[in-house]
Amino acid sequence: MNLTLNNFMAYILAITMVIQSYSKVFFASDTIFQNIFFYALVFFSILIVSISKFRLIDIFLIITSLIIYLAFGNGFALKLFLVSLAVRCLDINKLLRCYLLLATIAFITVILFNVGGDNSLIYFKGDGVFRIARETLGFDNPNKPFYYLLPIFCCFVFLYFKRYPISCITAIIIVTYAVYIKTLTTTGLFSNALLVLMLLIYYFLPNKTNRILGNPLLITCSIIVLYFASFFIAFTYHSDSNVNFFLSHRPEYWYEIIRTTNIYLLIFGQALDLQLVPLDNSYIHSVIYMGAFFCIIMIFCYWLGLTRAKLRGVNISIISILCIYVFFYSFGETLLVEPTLNITFIIIFNYIRDHNKYESIDLQP
Repeated sequence: MNLTLNNFMAYILAITMVIQSYSKVFFASDTIFQNIFFYALVFFSILIVSISKFRLIDIFLIITSLIIYLAFGNGFALKLFLVSLAVRCLDINKLLRCYLLLATIAFITVILFNVGGDNSLIYFKGDGVFRIARETLGFDNPNKPFYYLLPIFCCFVFLYFKRYPISCITAIIIVTYAVYIKTLTTTGLFSNALLVLMLLIYYFLPNKTNRILGNPLLITCSIIVLYFASFFIAFTYHSDSNVNFFLSHRPEYWYEIIRTTNIYLLIFGQALDLQLVPLDNSYIHSVIYMGAFFCIIMIFCYWLGLTRAKLRGVNISIISILCIYVFFYSFGETLLVEPTLNITFIIIFNYIRDHNKYESIDLQP
């Protein structure tokens, strides 16, 4: 693929990714448009992959995810690997810059024009005298602003932290504070606080941080621990009133969904049931809907991508920080297997490609 075509494809894919992710906001009650943008993203990803060089393992991922999608309705794996394969064929820096710009514009547009409508302006948290109003900032619920800020922050840090560390940290703090005082979303607050803390530690103690975050196995183990922790809480504390109160009755719901799901669906996934209450946990959500088989492949890709990046001389500390940020946030939201929102996976996947003698490359500008 020549340079001009590569750049053009990178910009178009970034546009398609943003439109598809925000279709759930702009067309919240219209699943037809959501499906149109889903298939548009899949089709364009297939087009990019088909005119690029690919390997046997790429064909395996595409064919396997396609067969399981047709058999069980599980479209998560197909979308995840197709988009990631397409991004791997392009200039990821150009794609992420375009994505960052468009996602920021879309985010501001939702707020300015109150896309969610008047009925979604106010939610309430607590009861009685402790009842507090929560604003949605134009989204369909107050958790969504932080949900859509996550990929913006990931792109921002990946592209610019190396050159403007203090500016990046300051911007994240200001935006987080501004959004939190309106939405009172603790998941987003704690996750962004963790991100800022890790970035500050890295900024002041880079050598010590590199020794810890430069270990691909440690980062991979963190996602495995969160998978086990999610299922452990669901099975052990589903009837514990205190834990359910603290986690908004999620363990009780997680357990019921797991208990009523057939074992073969837990392995290969199933179609997302839009009538069910969101699970608000990416780890249980990914096993239920994407299947344990593809979850294992996804975890392996994280390890392989980080390992290959390190072998090529890339400082993976910032990427590792972003991975931990996404993993932590994913415990309370369902975005881990969504490639248009989980930017860390497409960054990691970009390193899983053939290069002569693992020459030193750095995807960061």
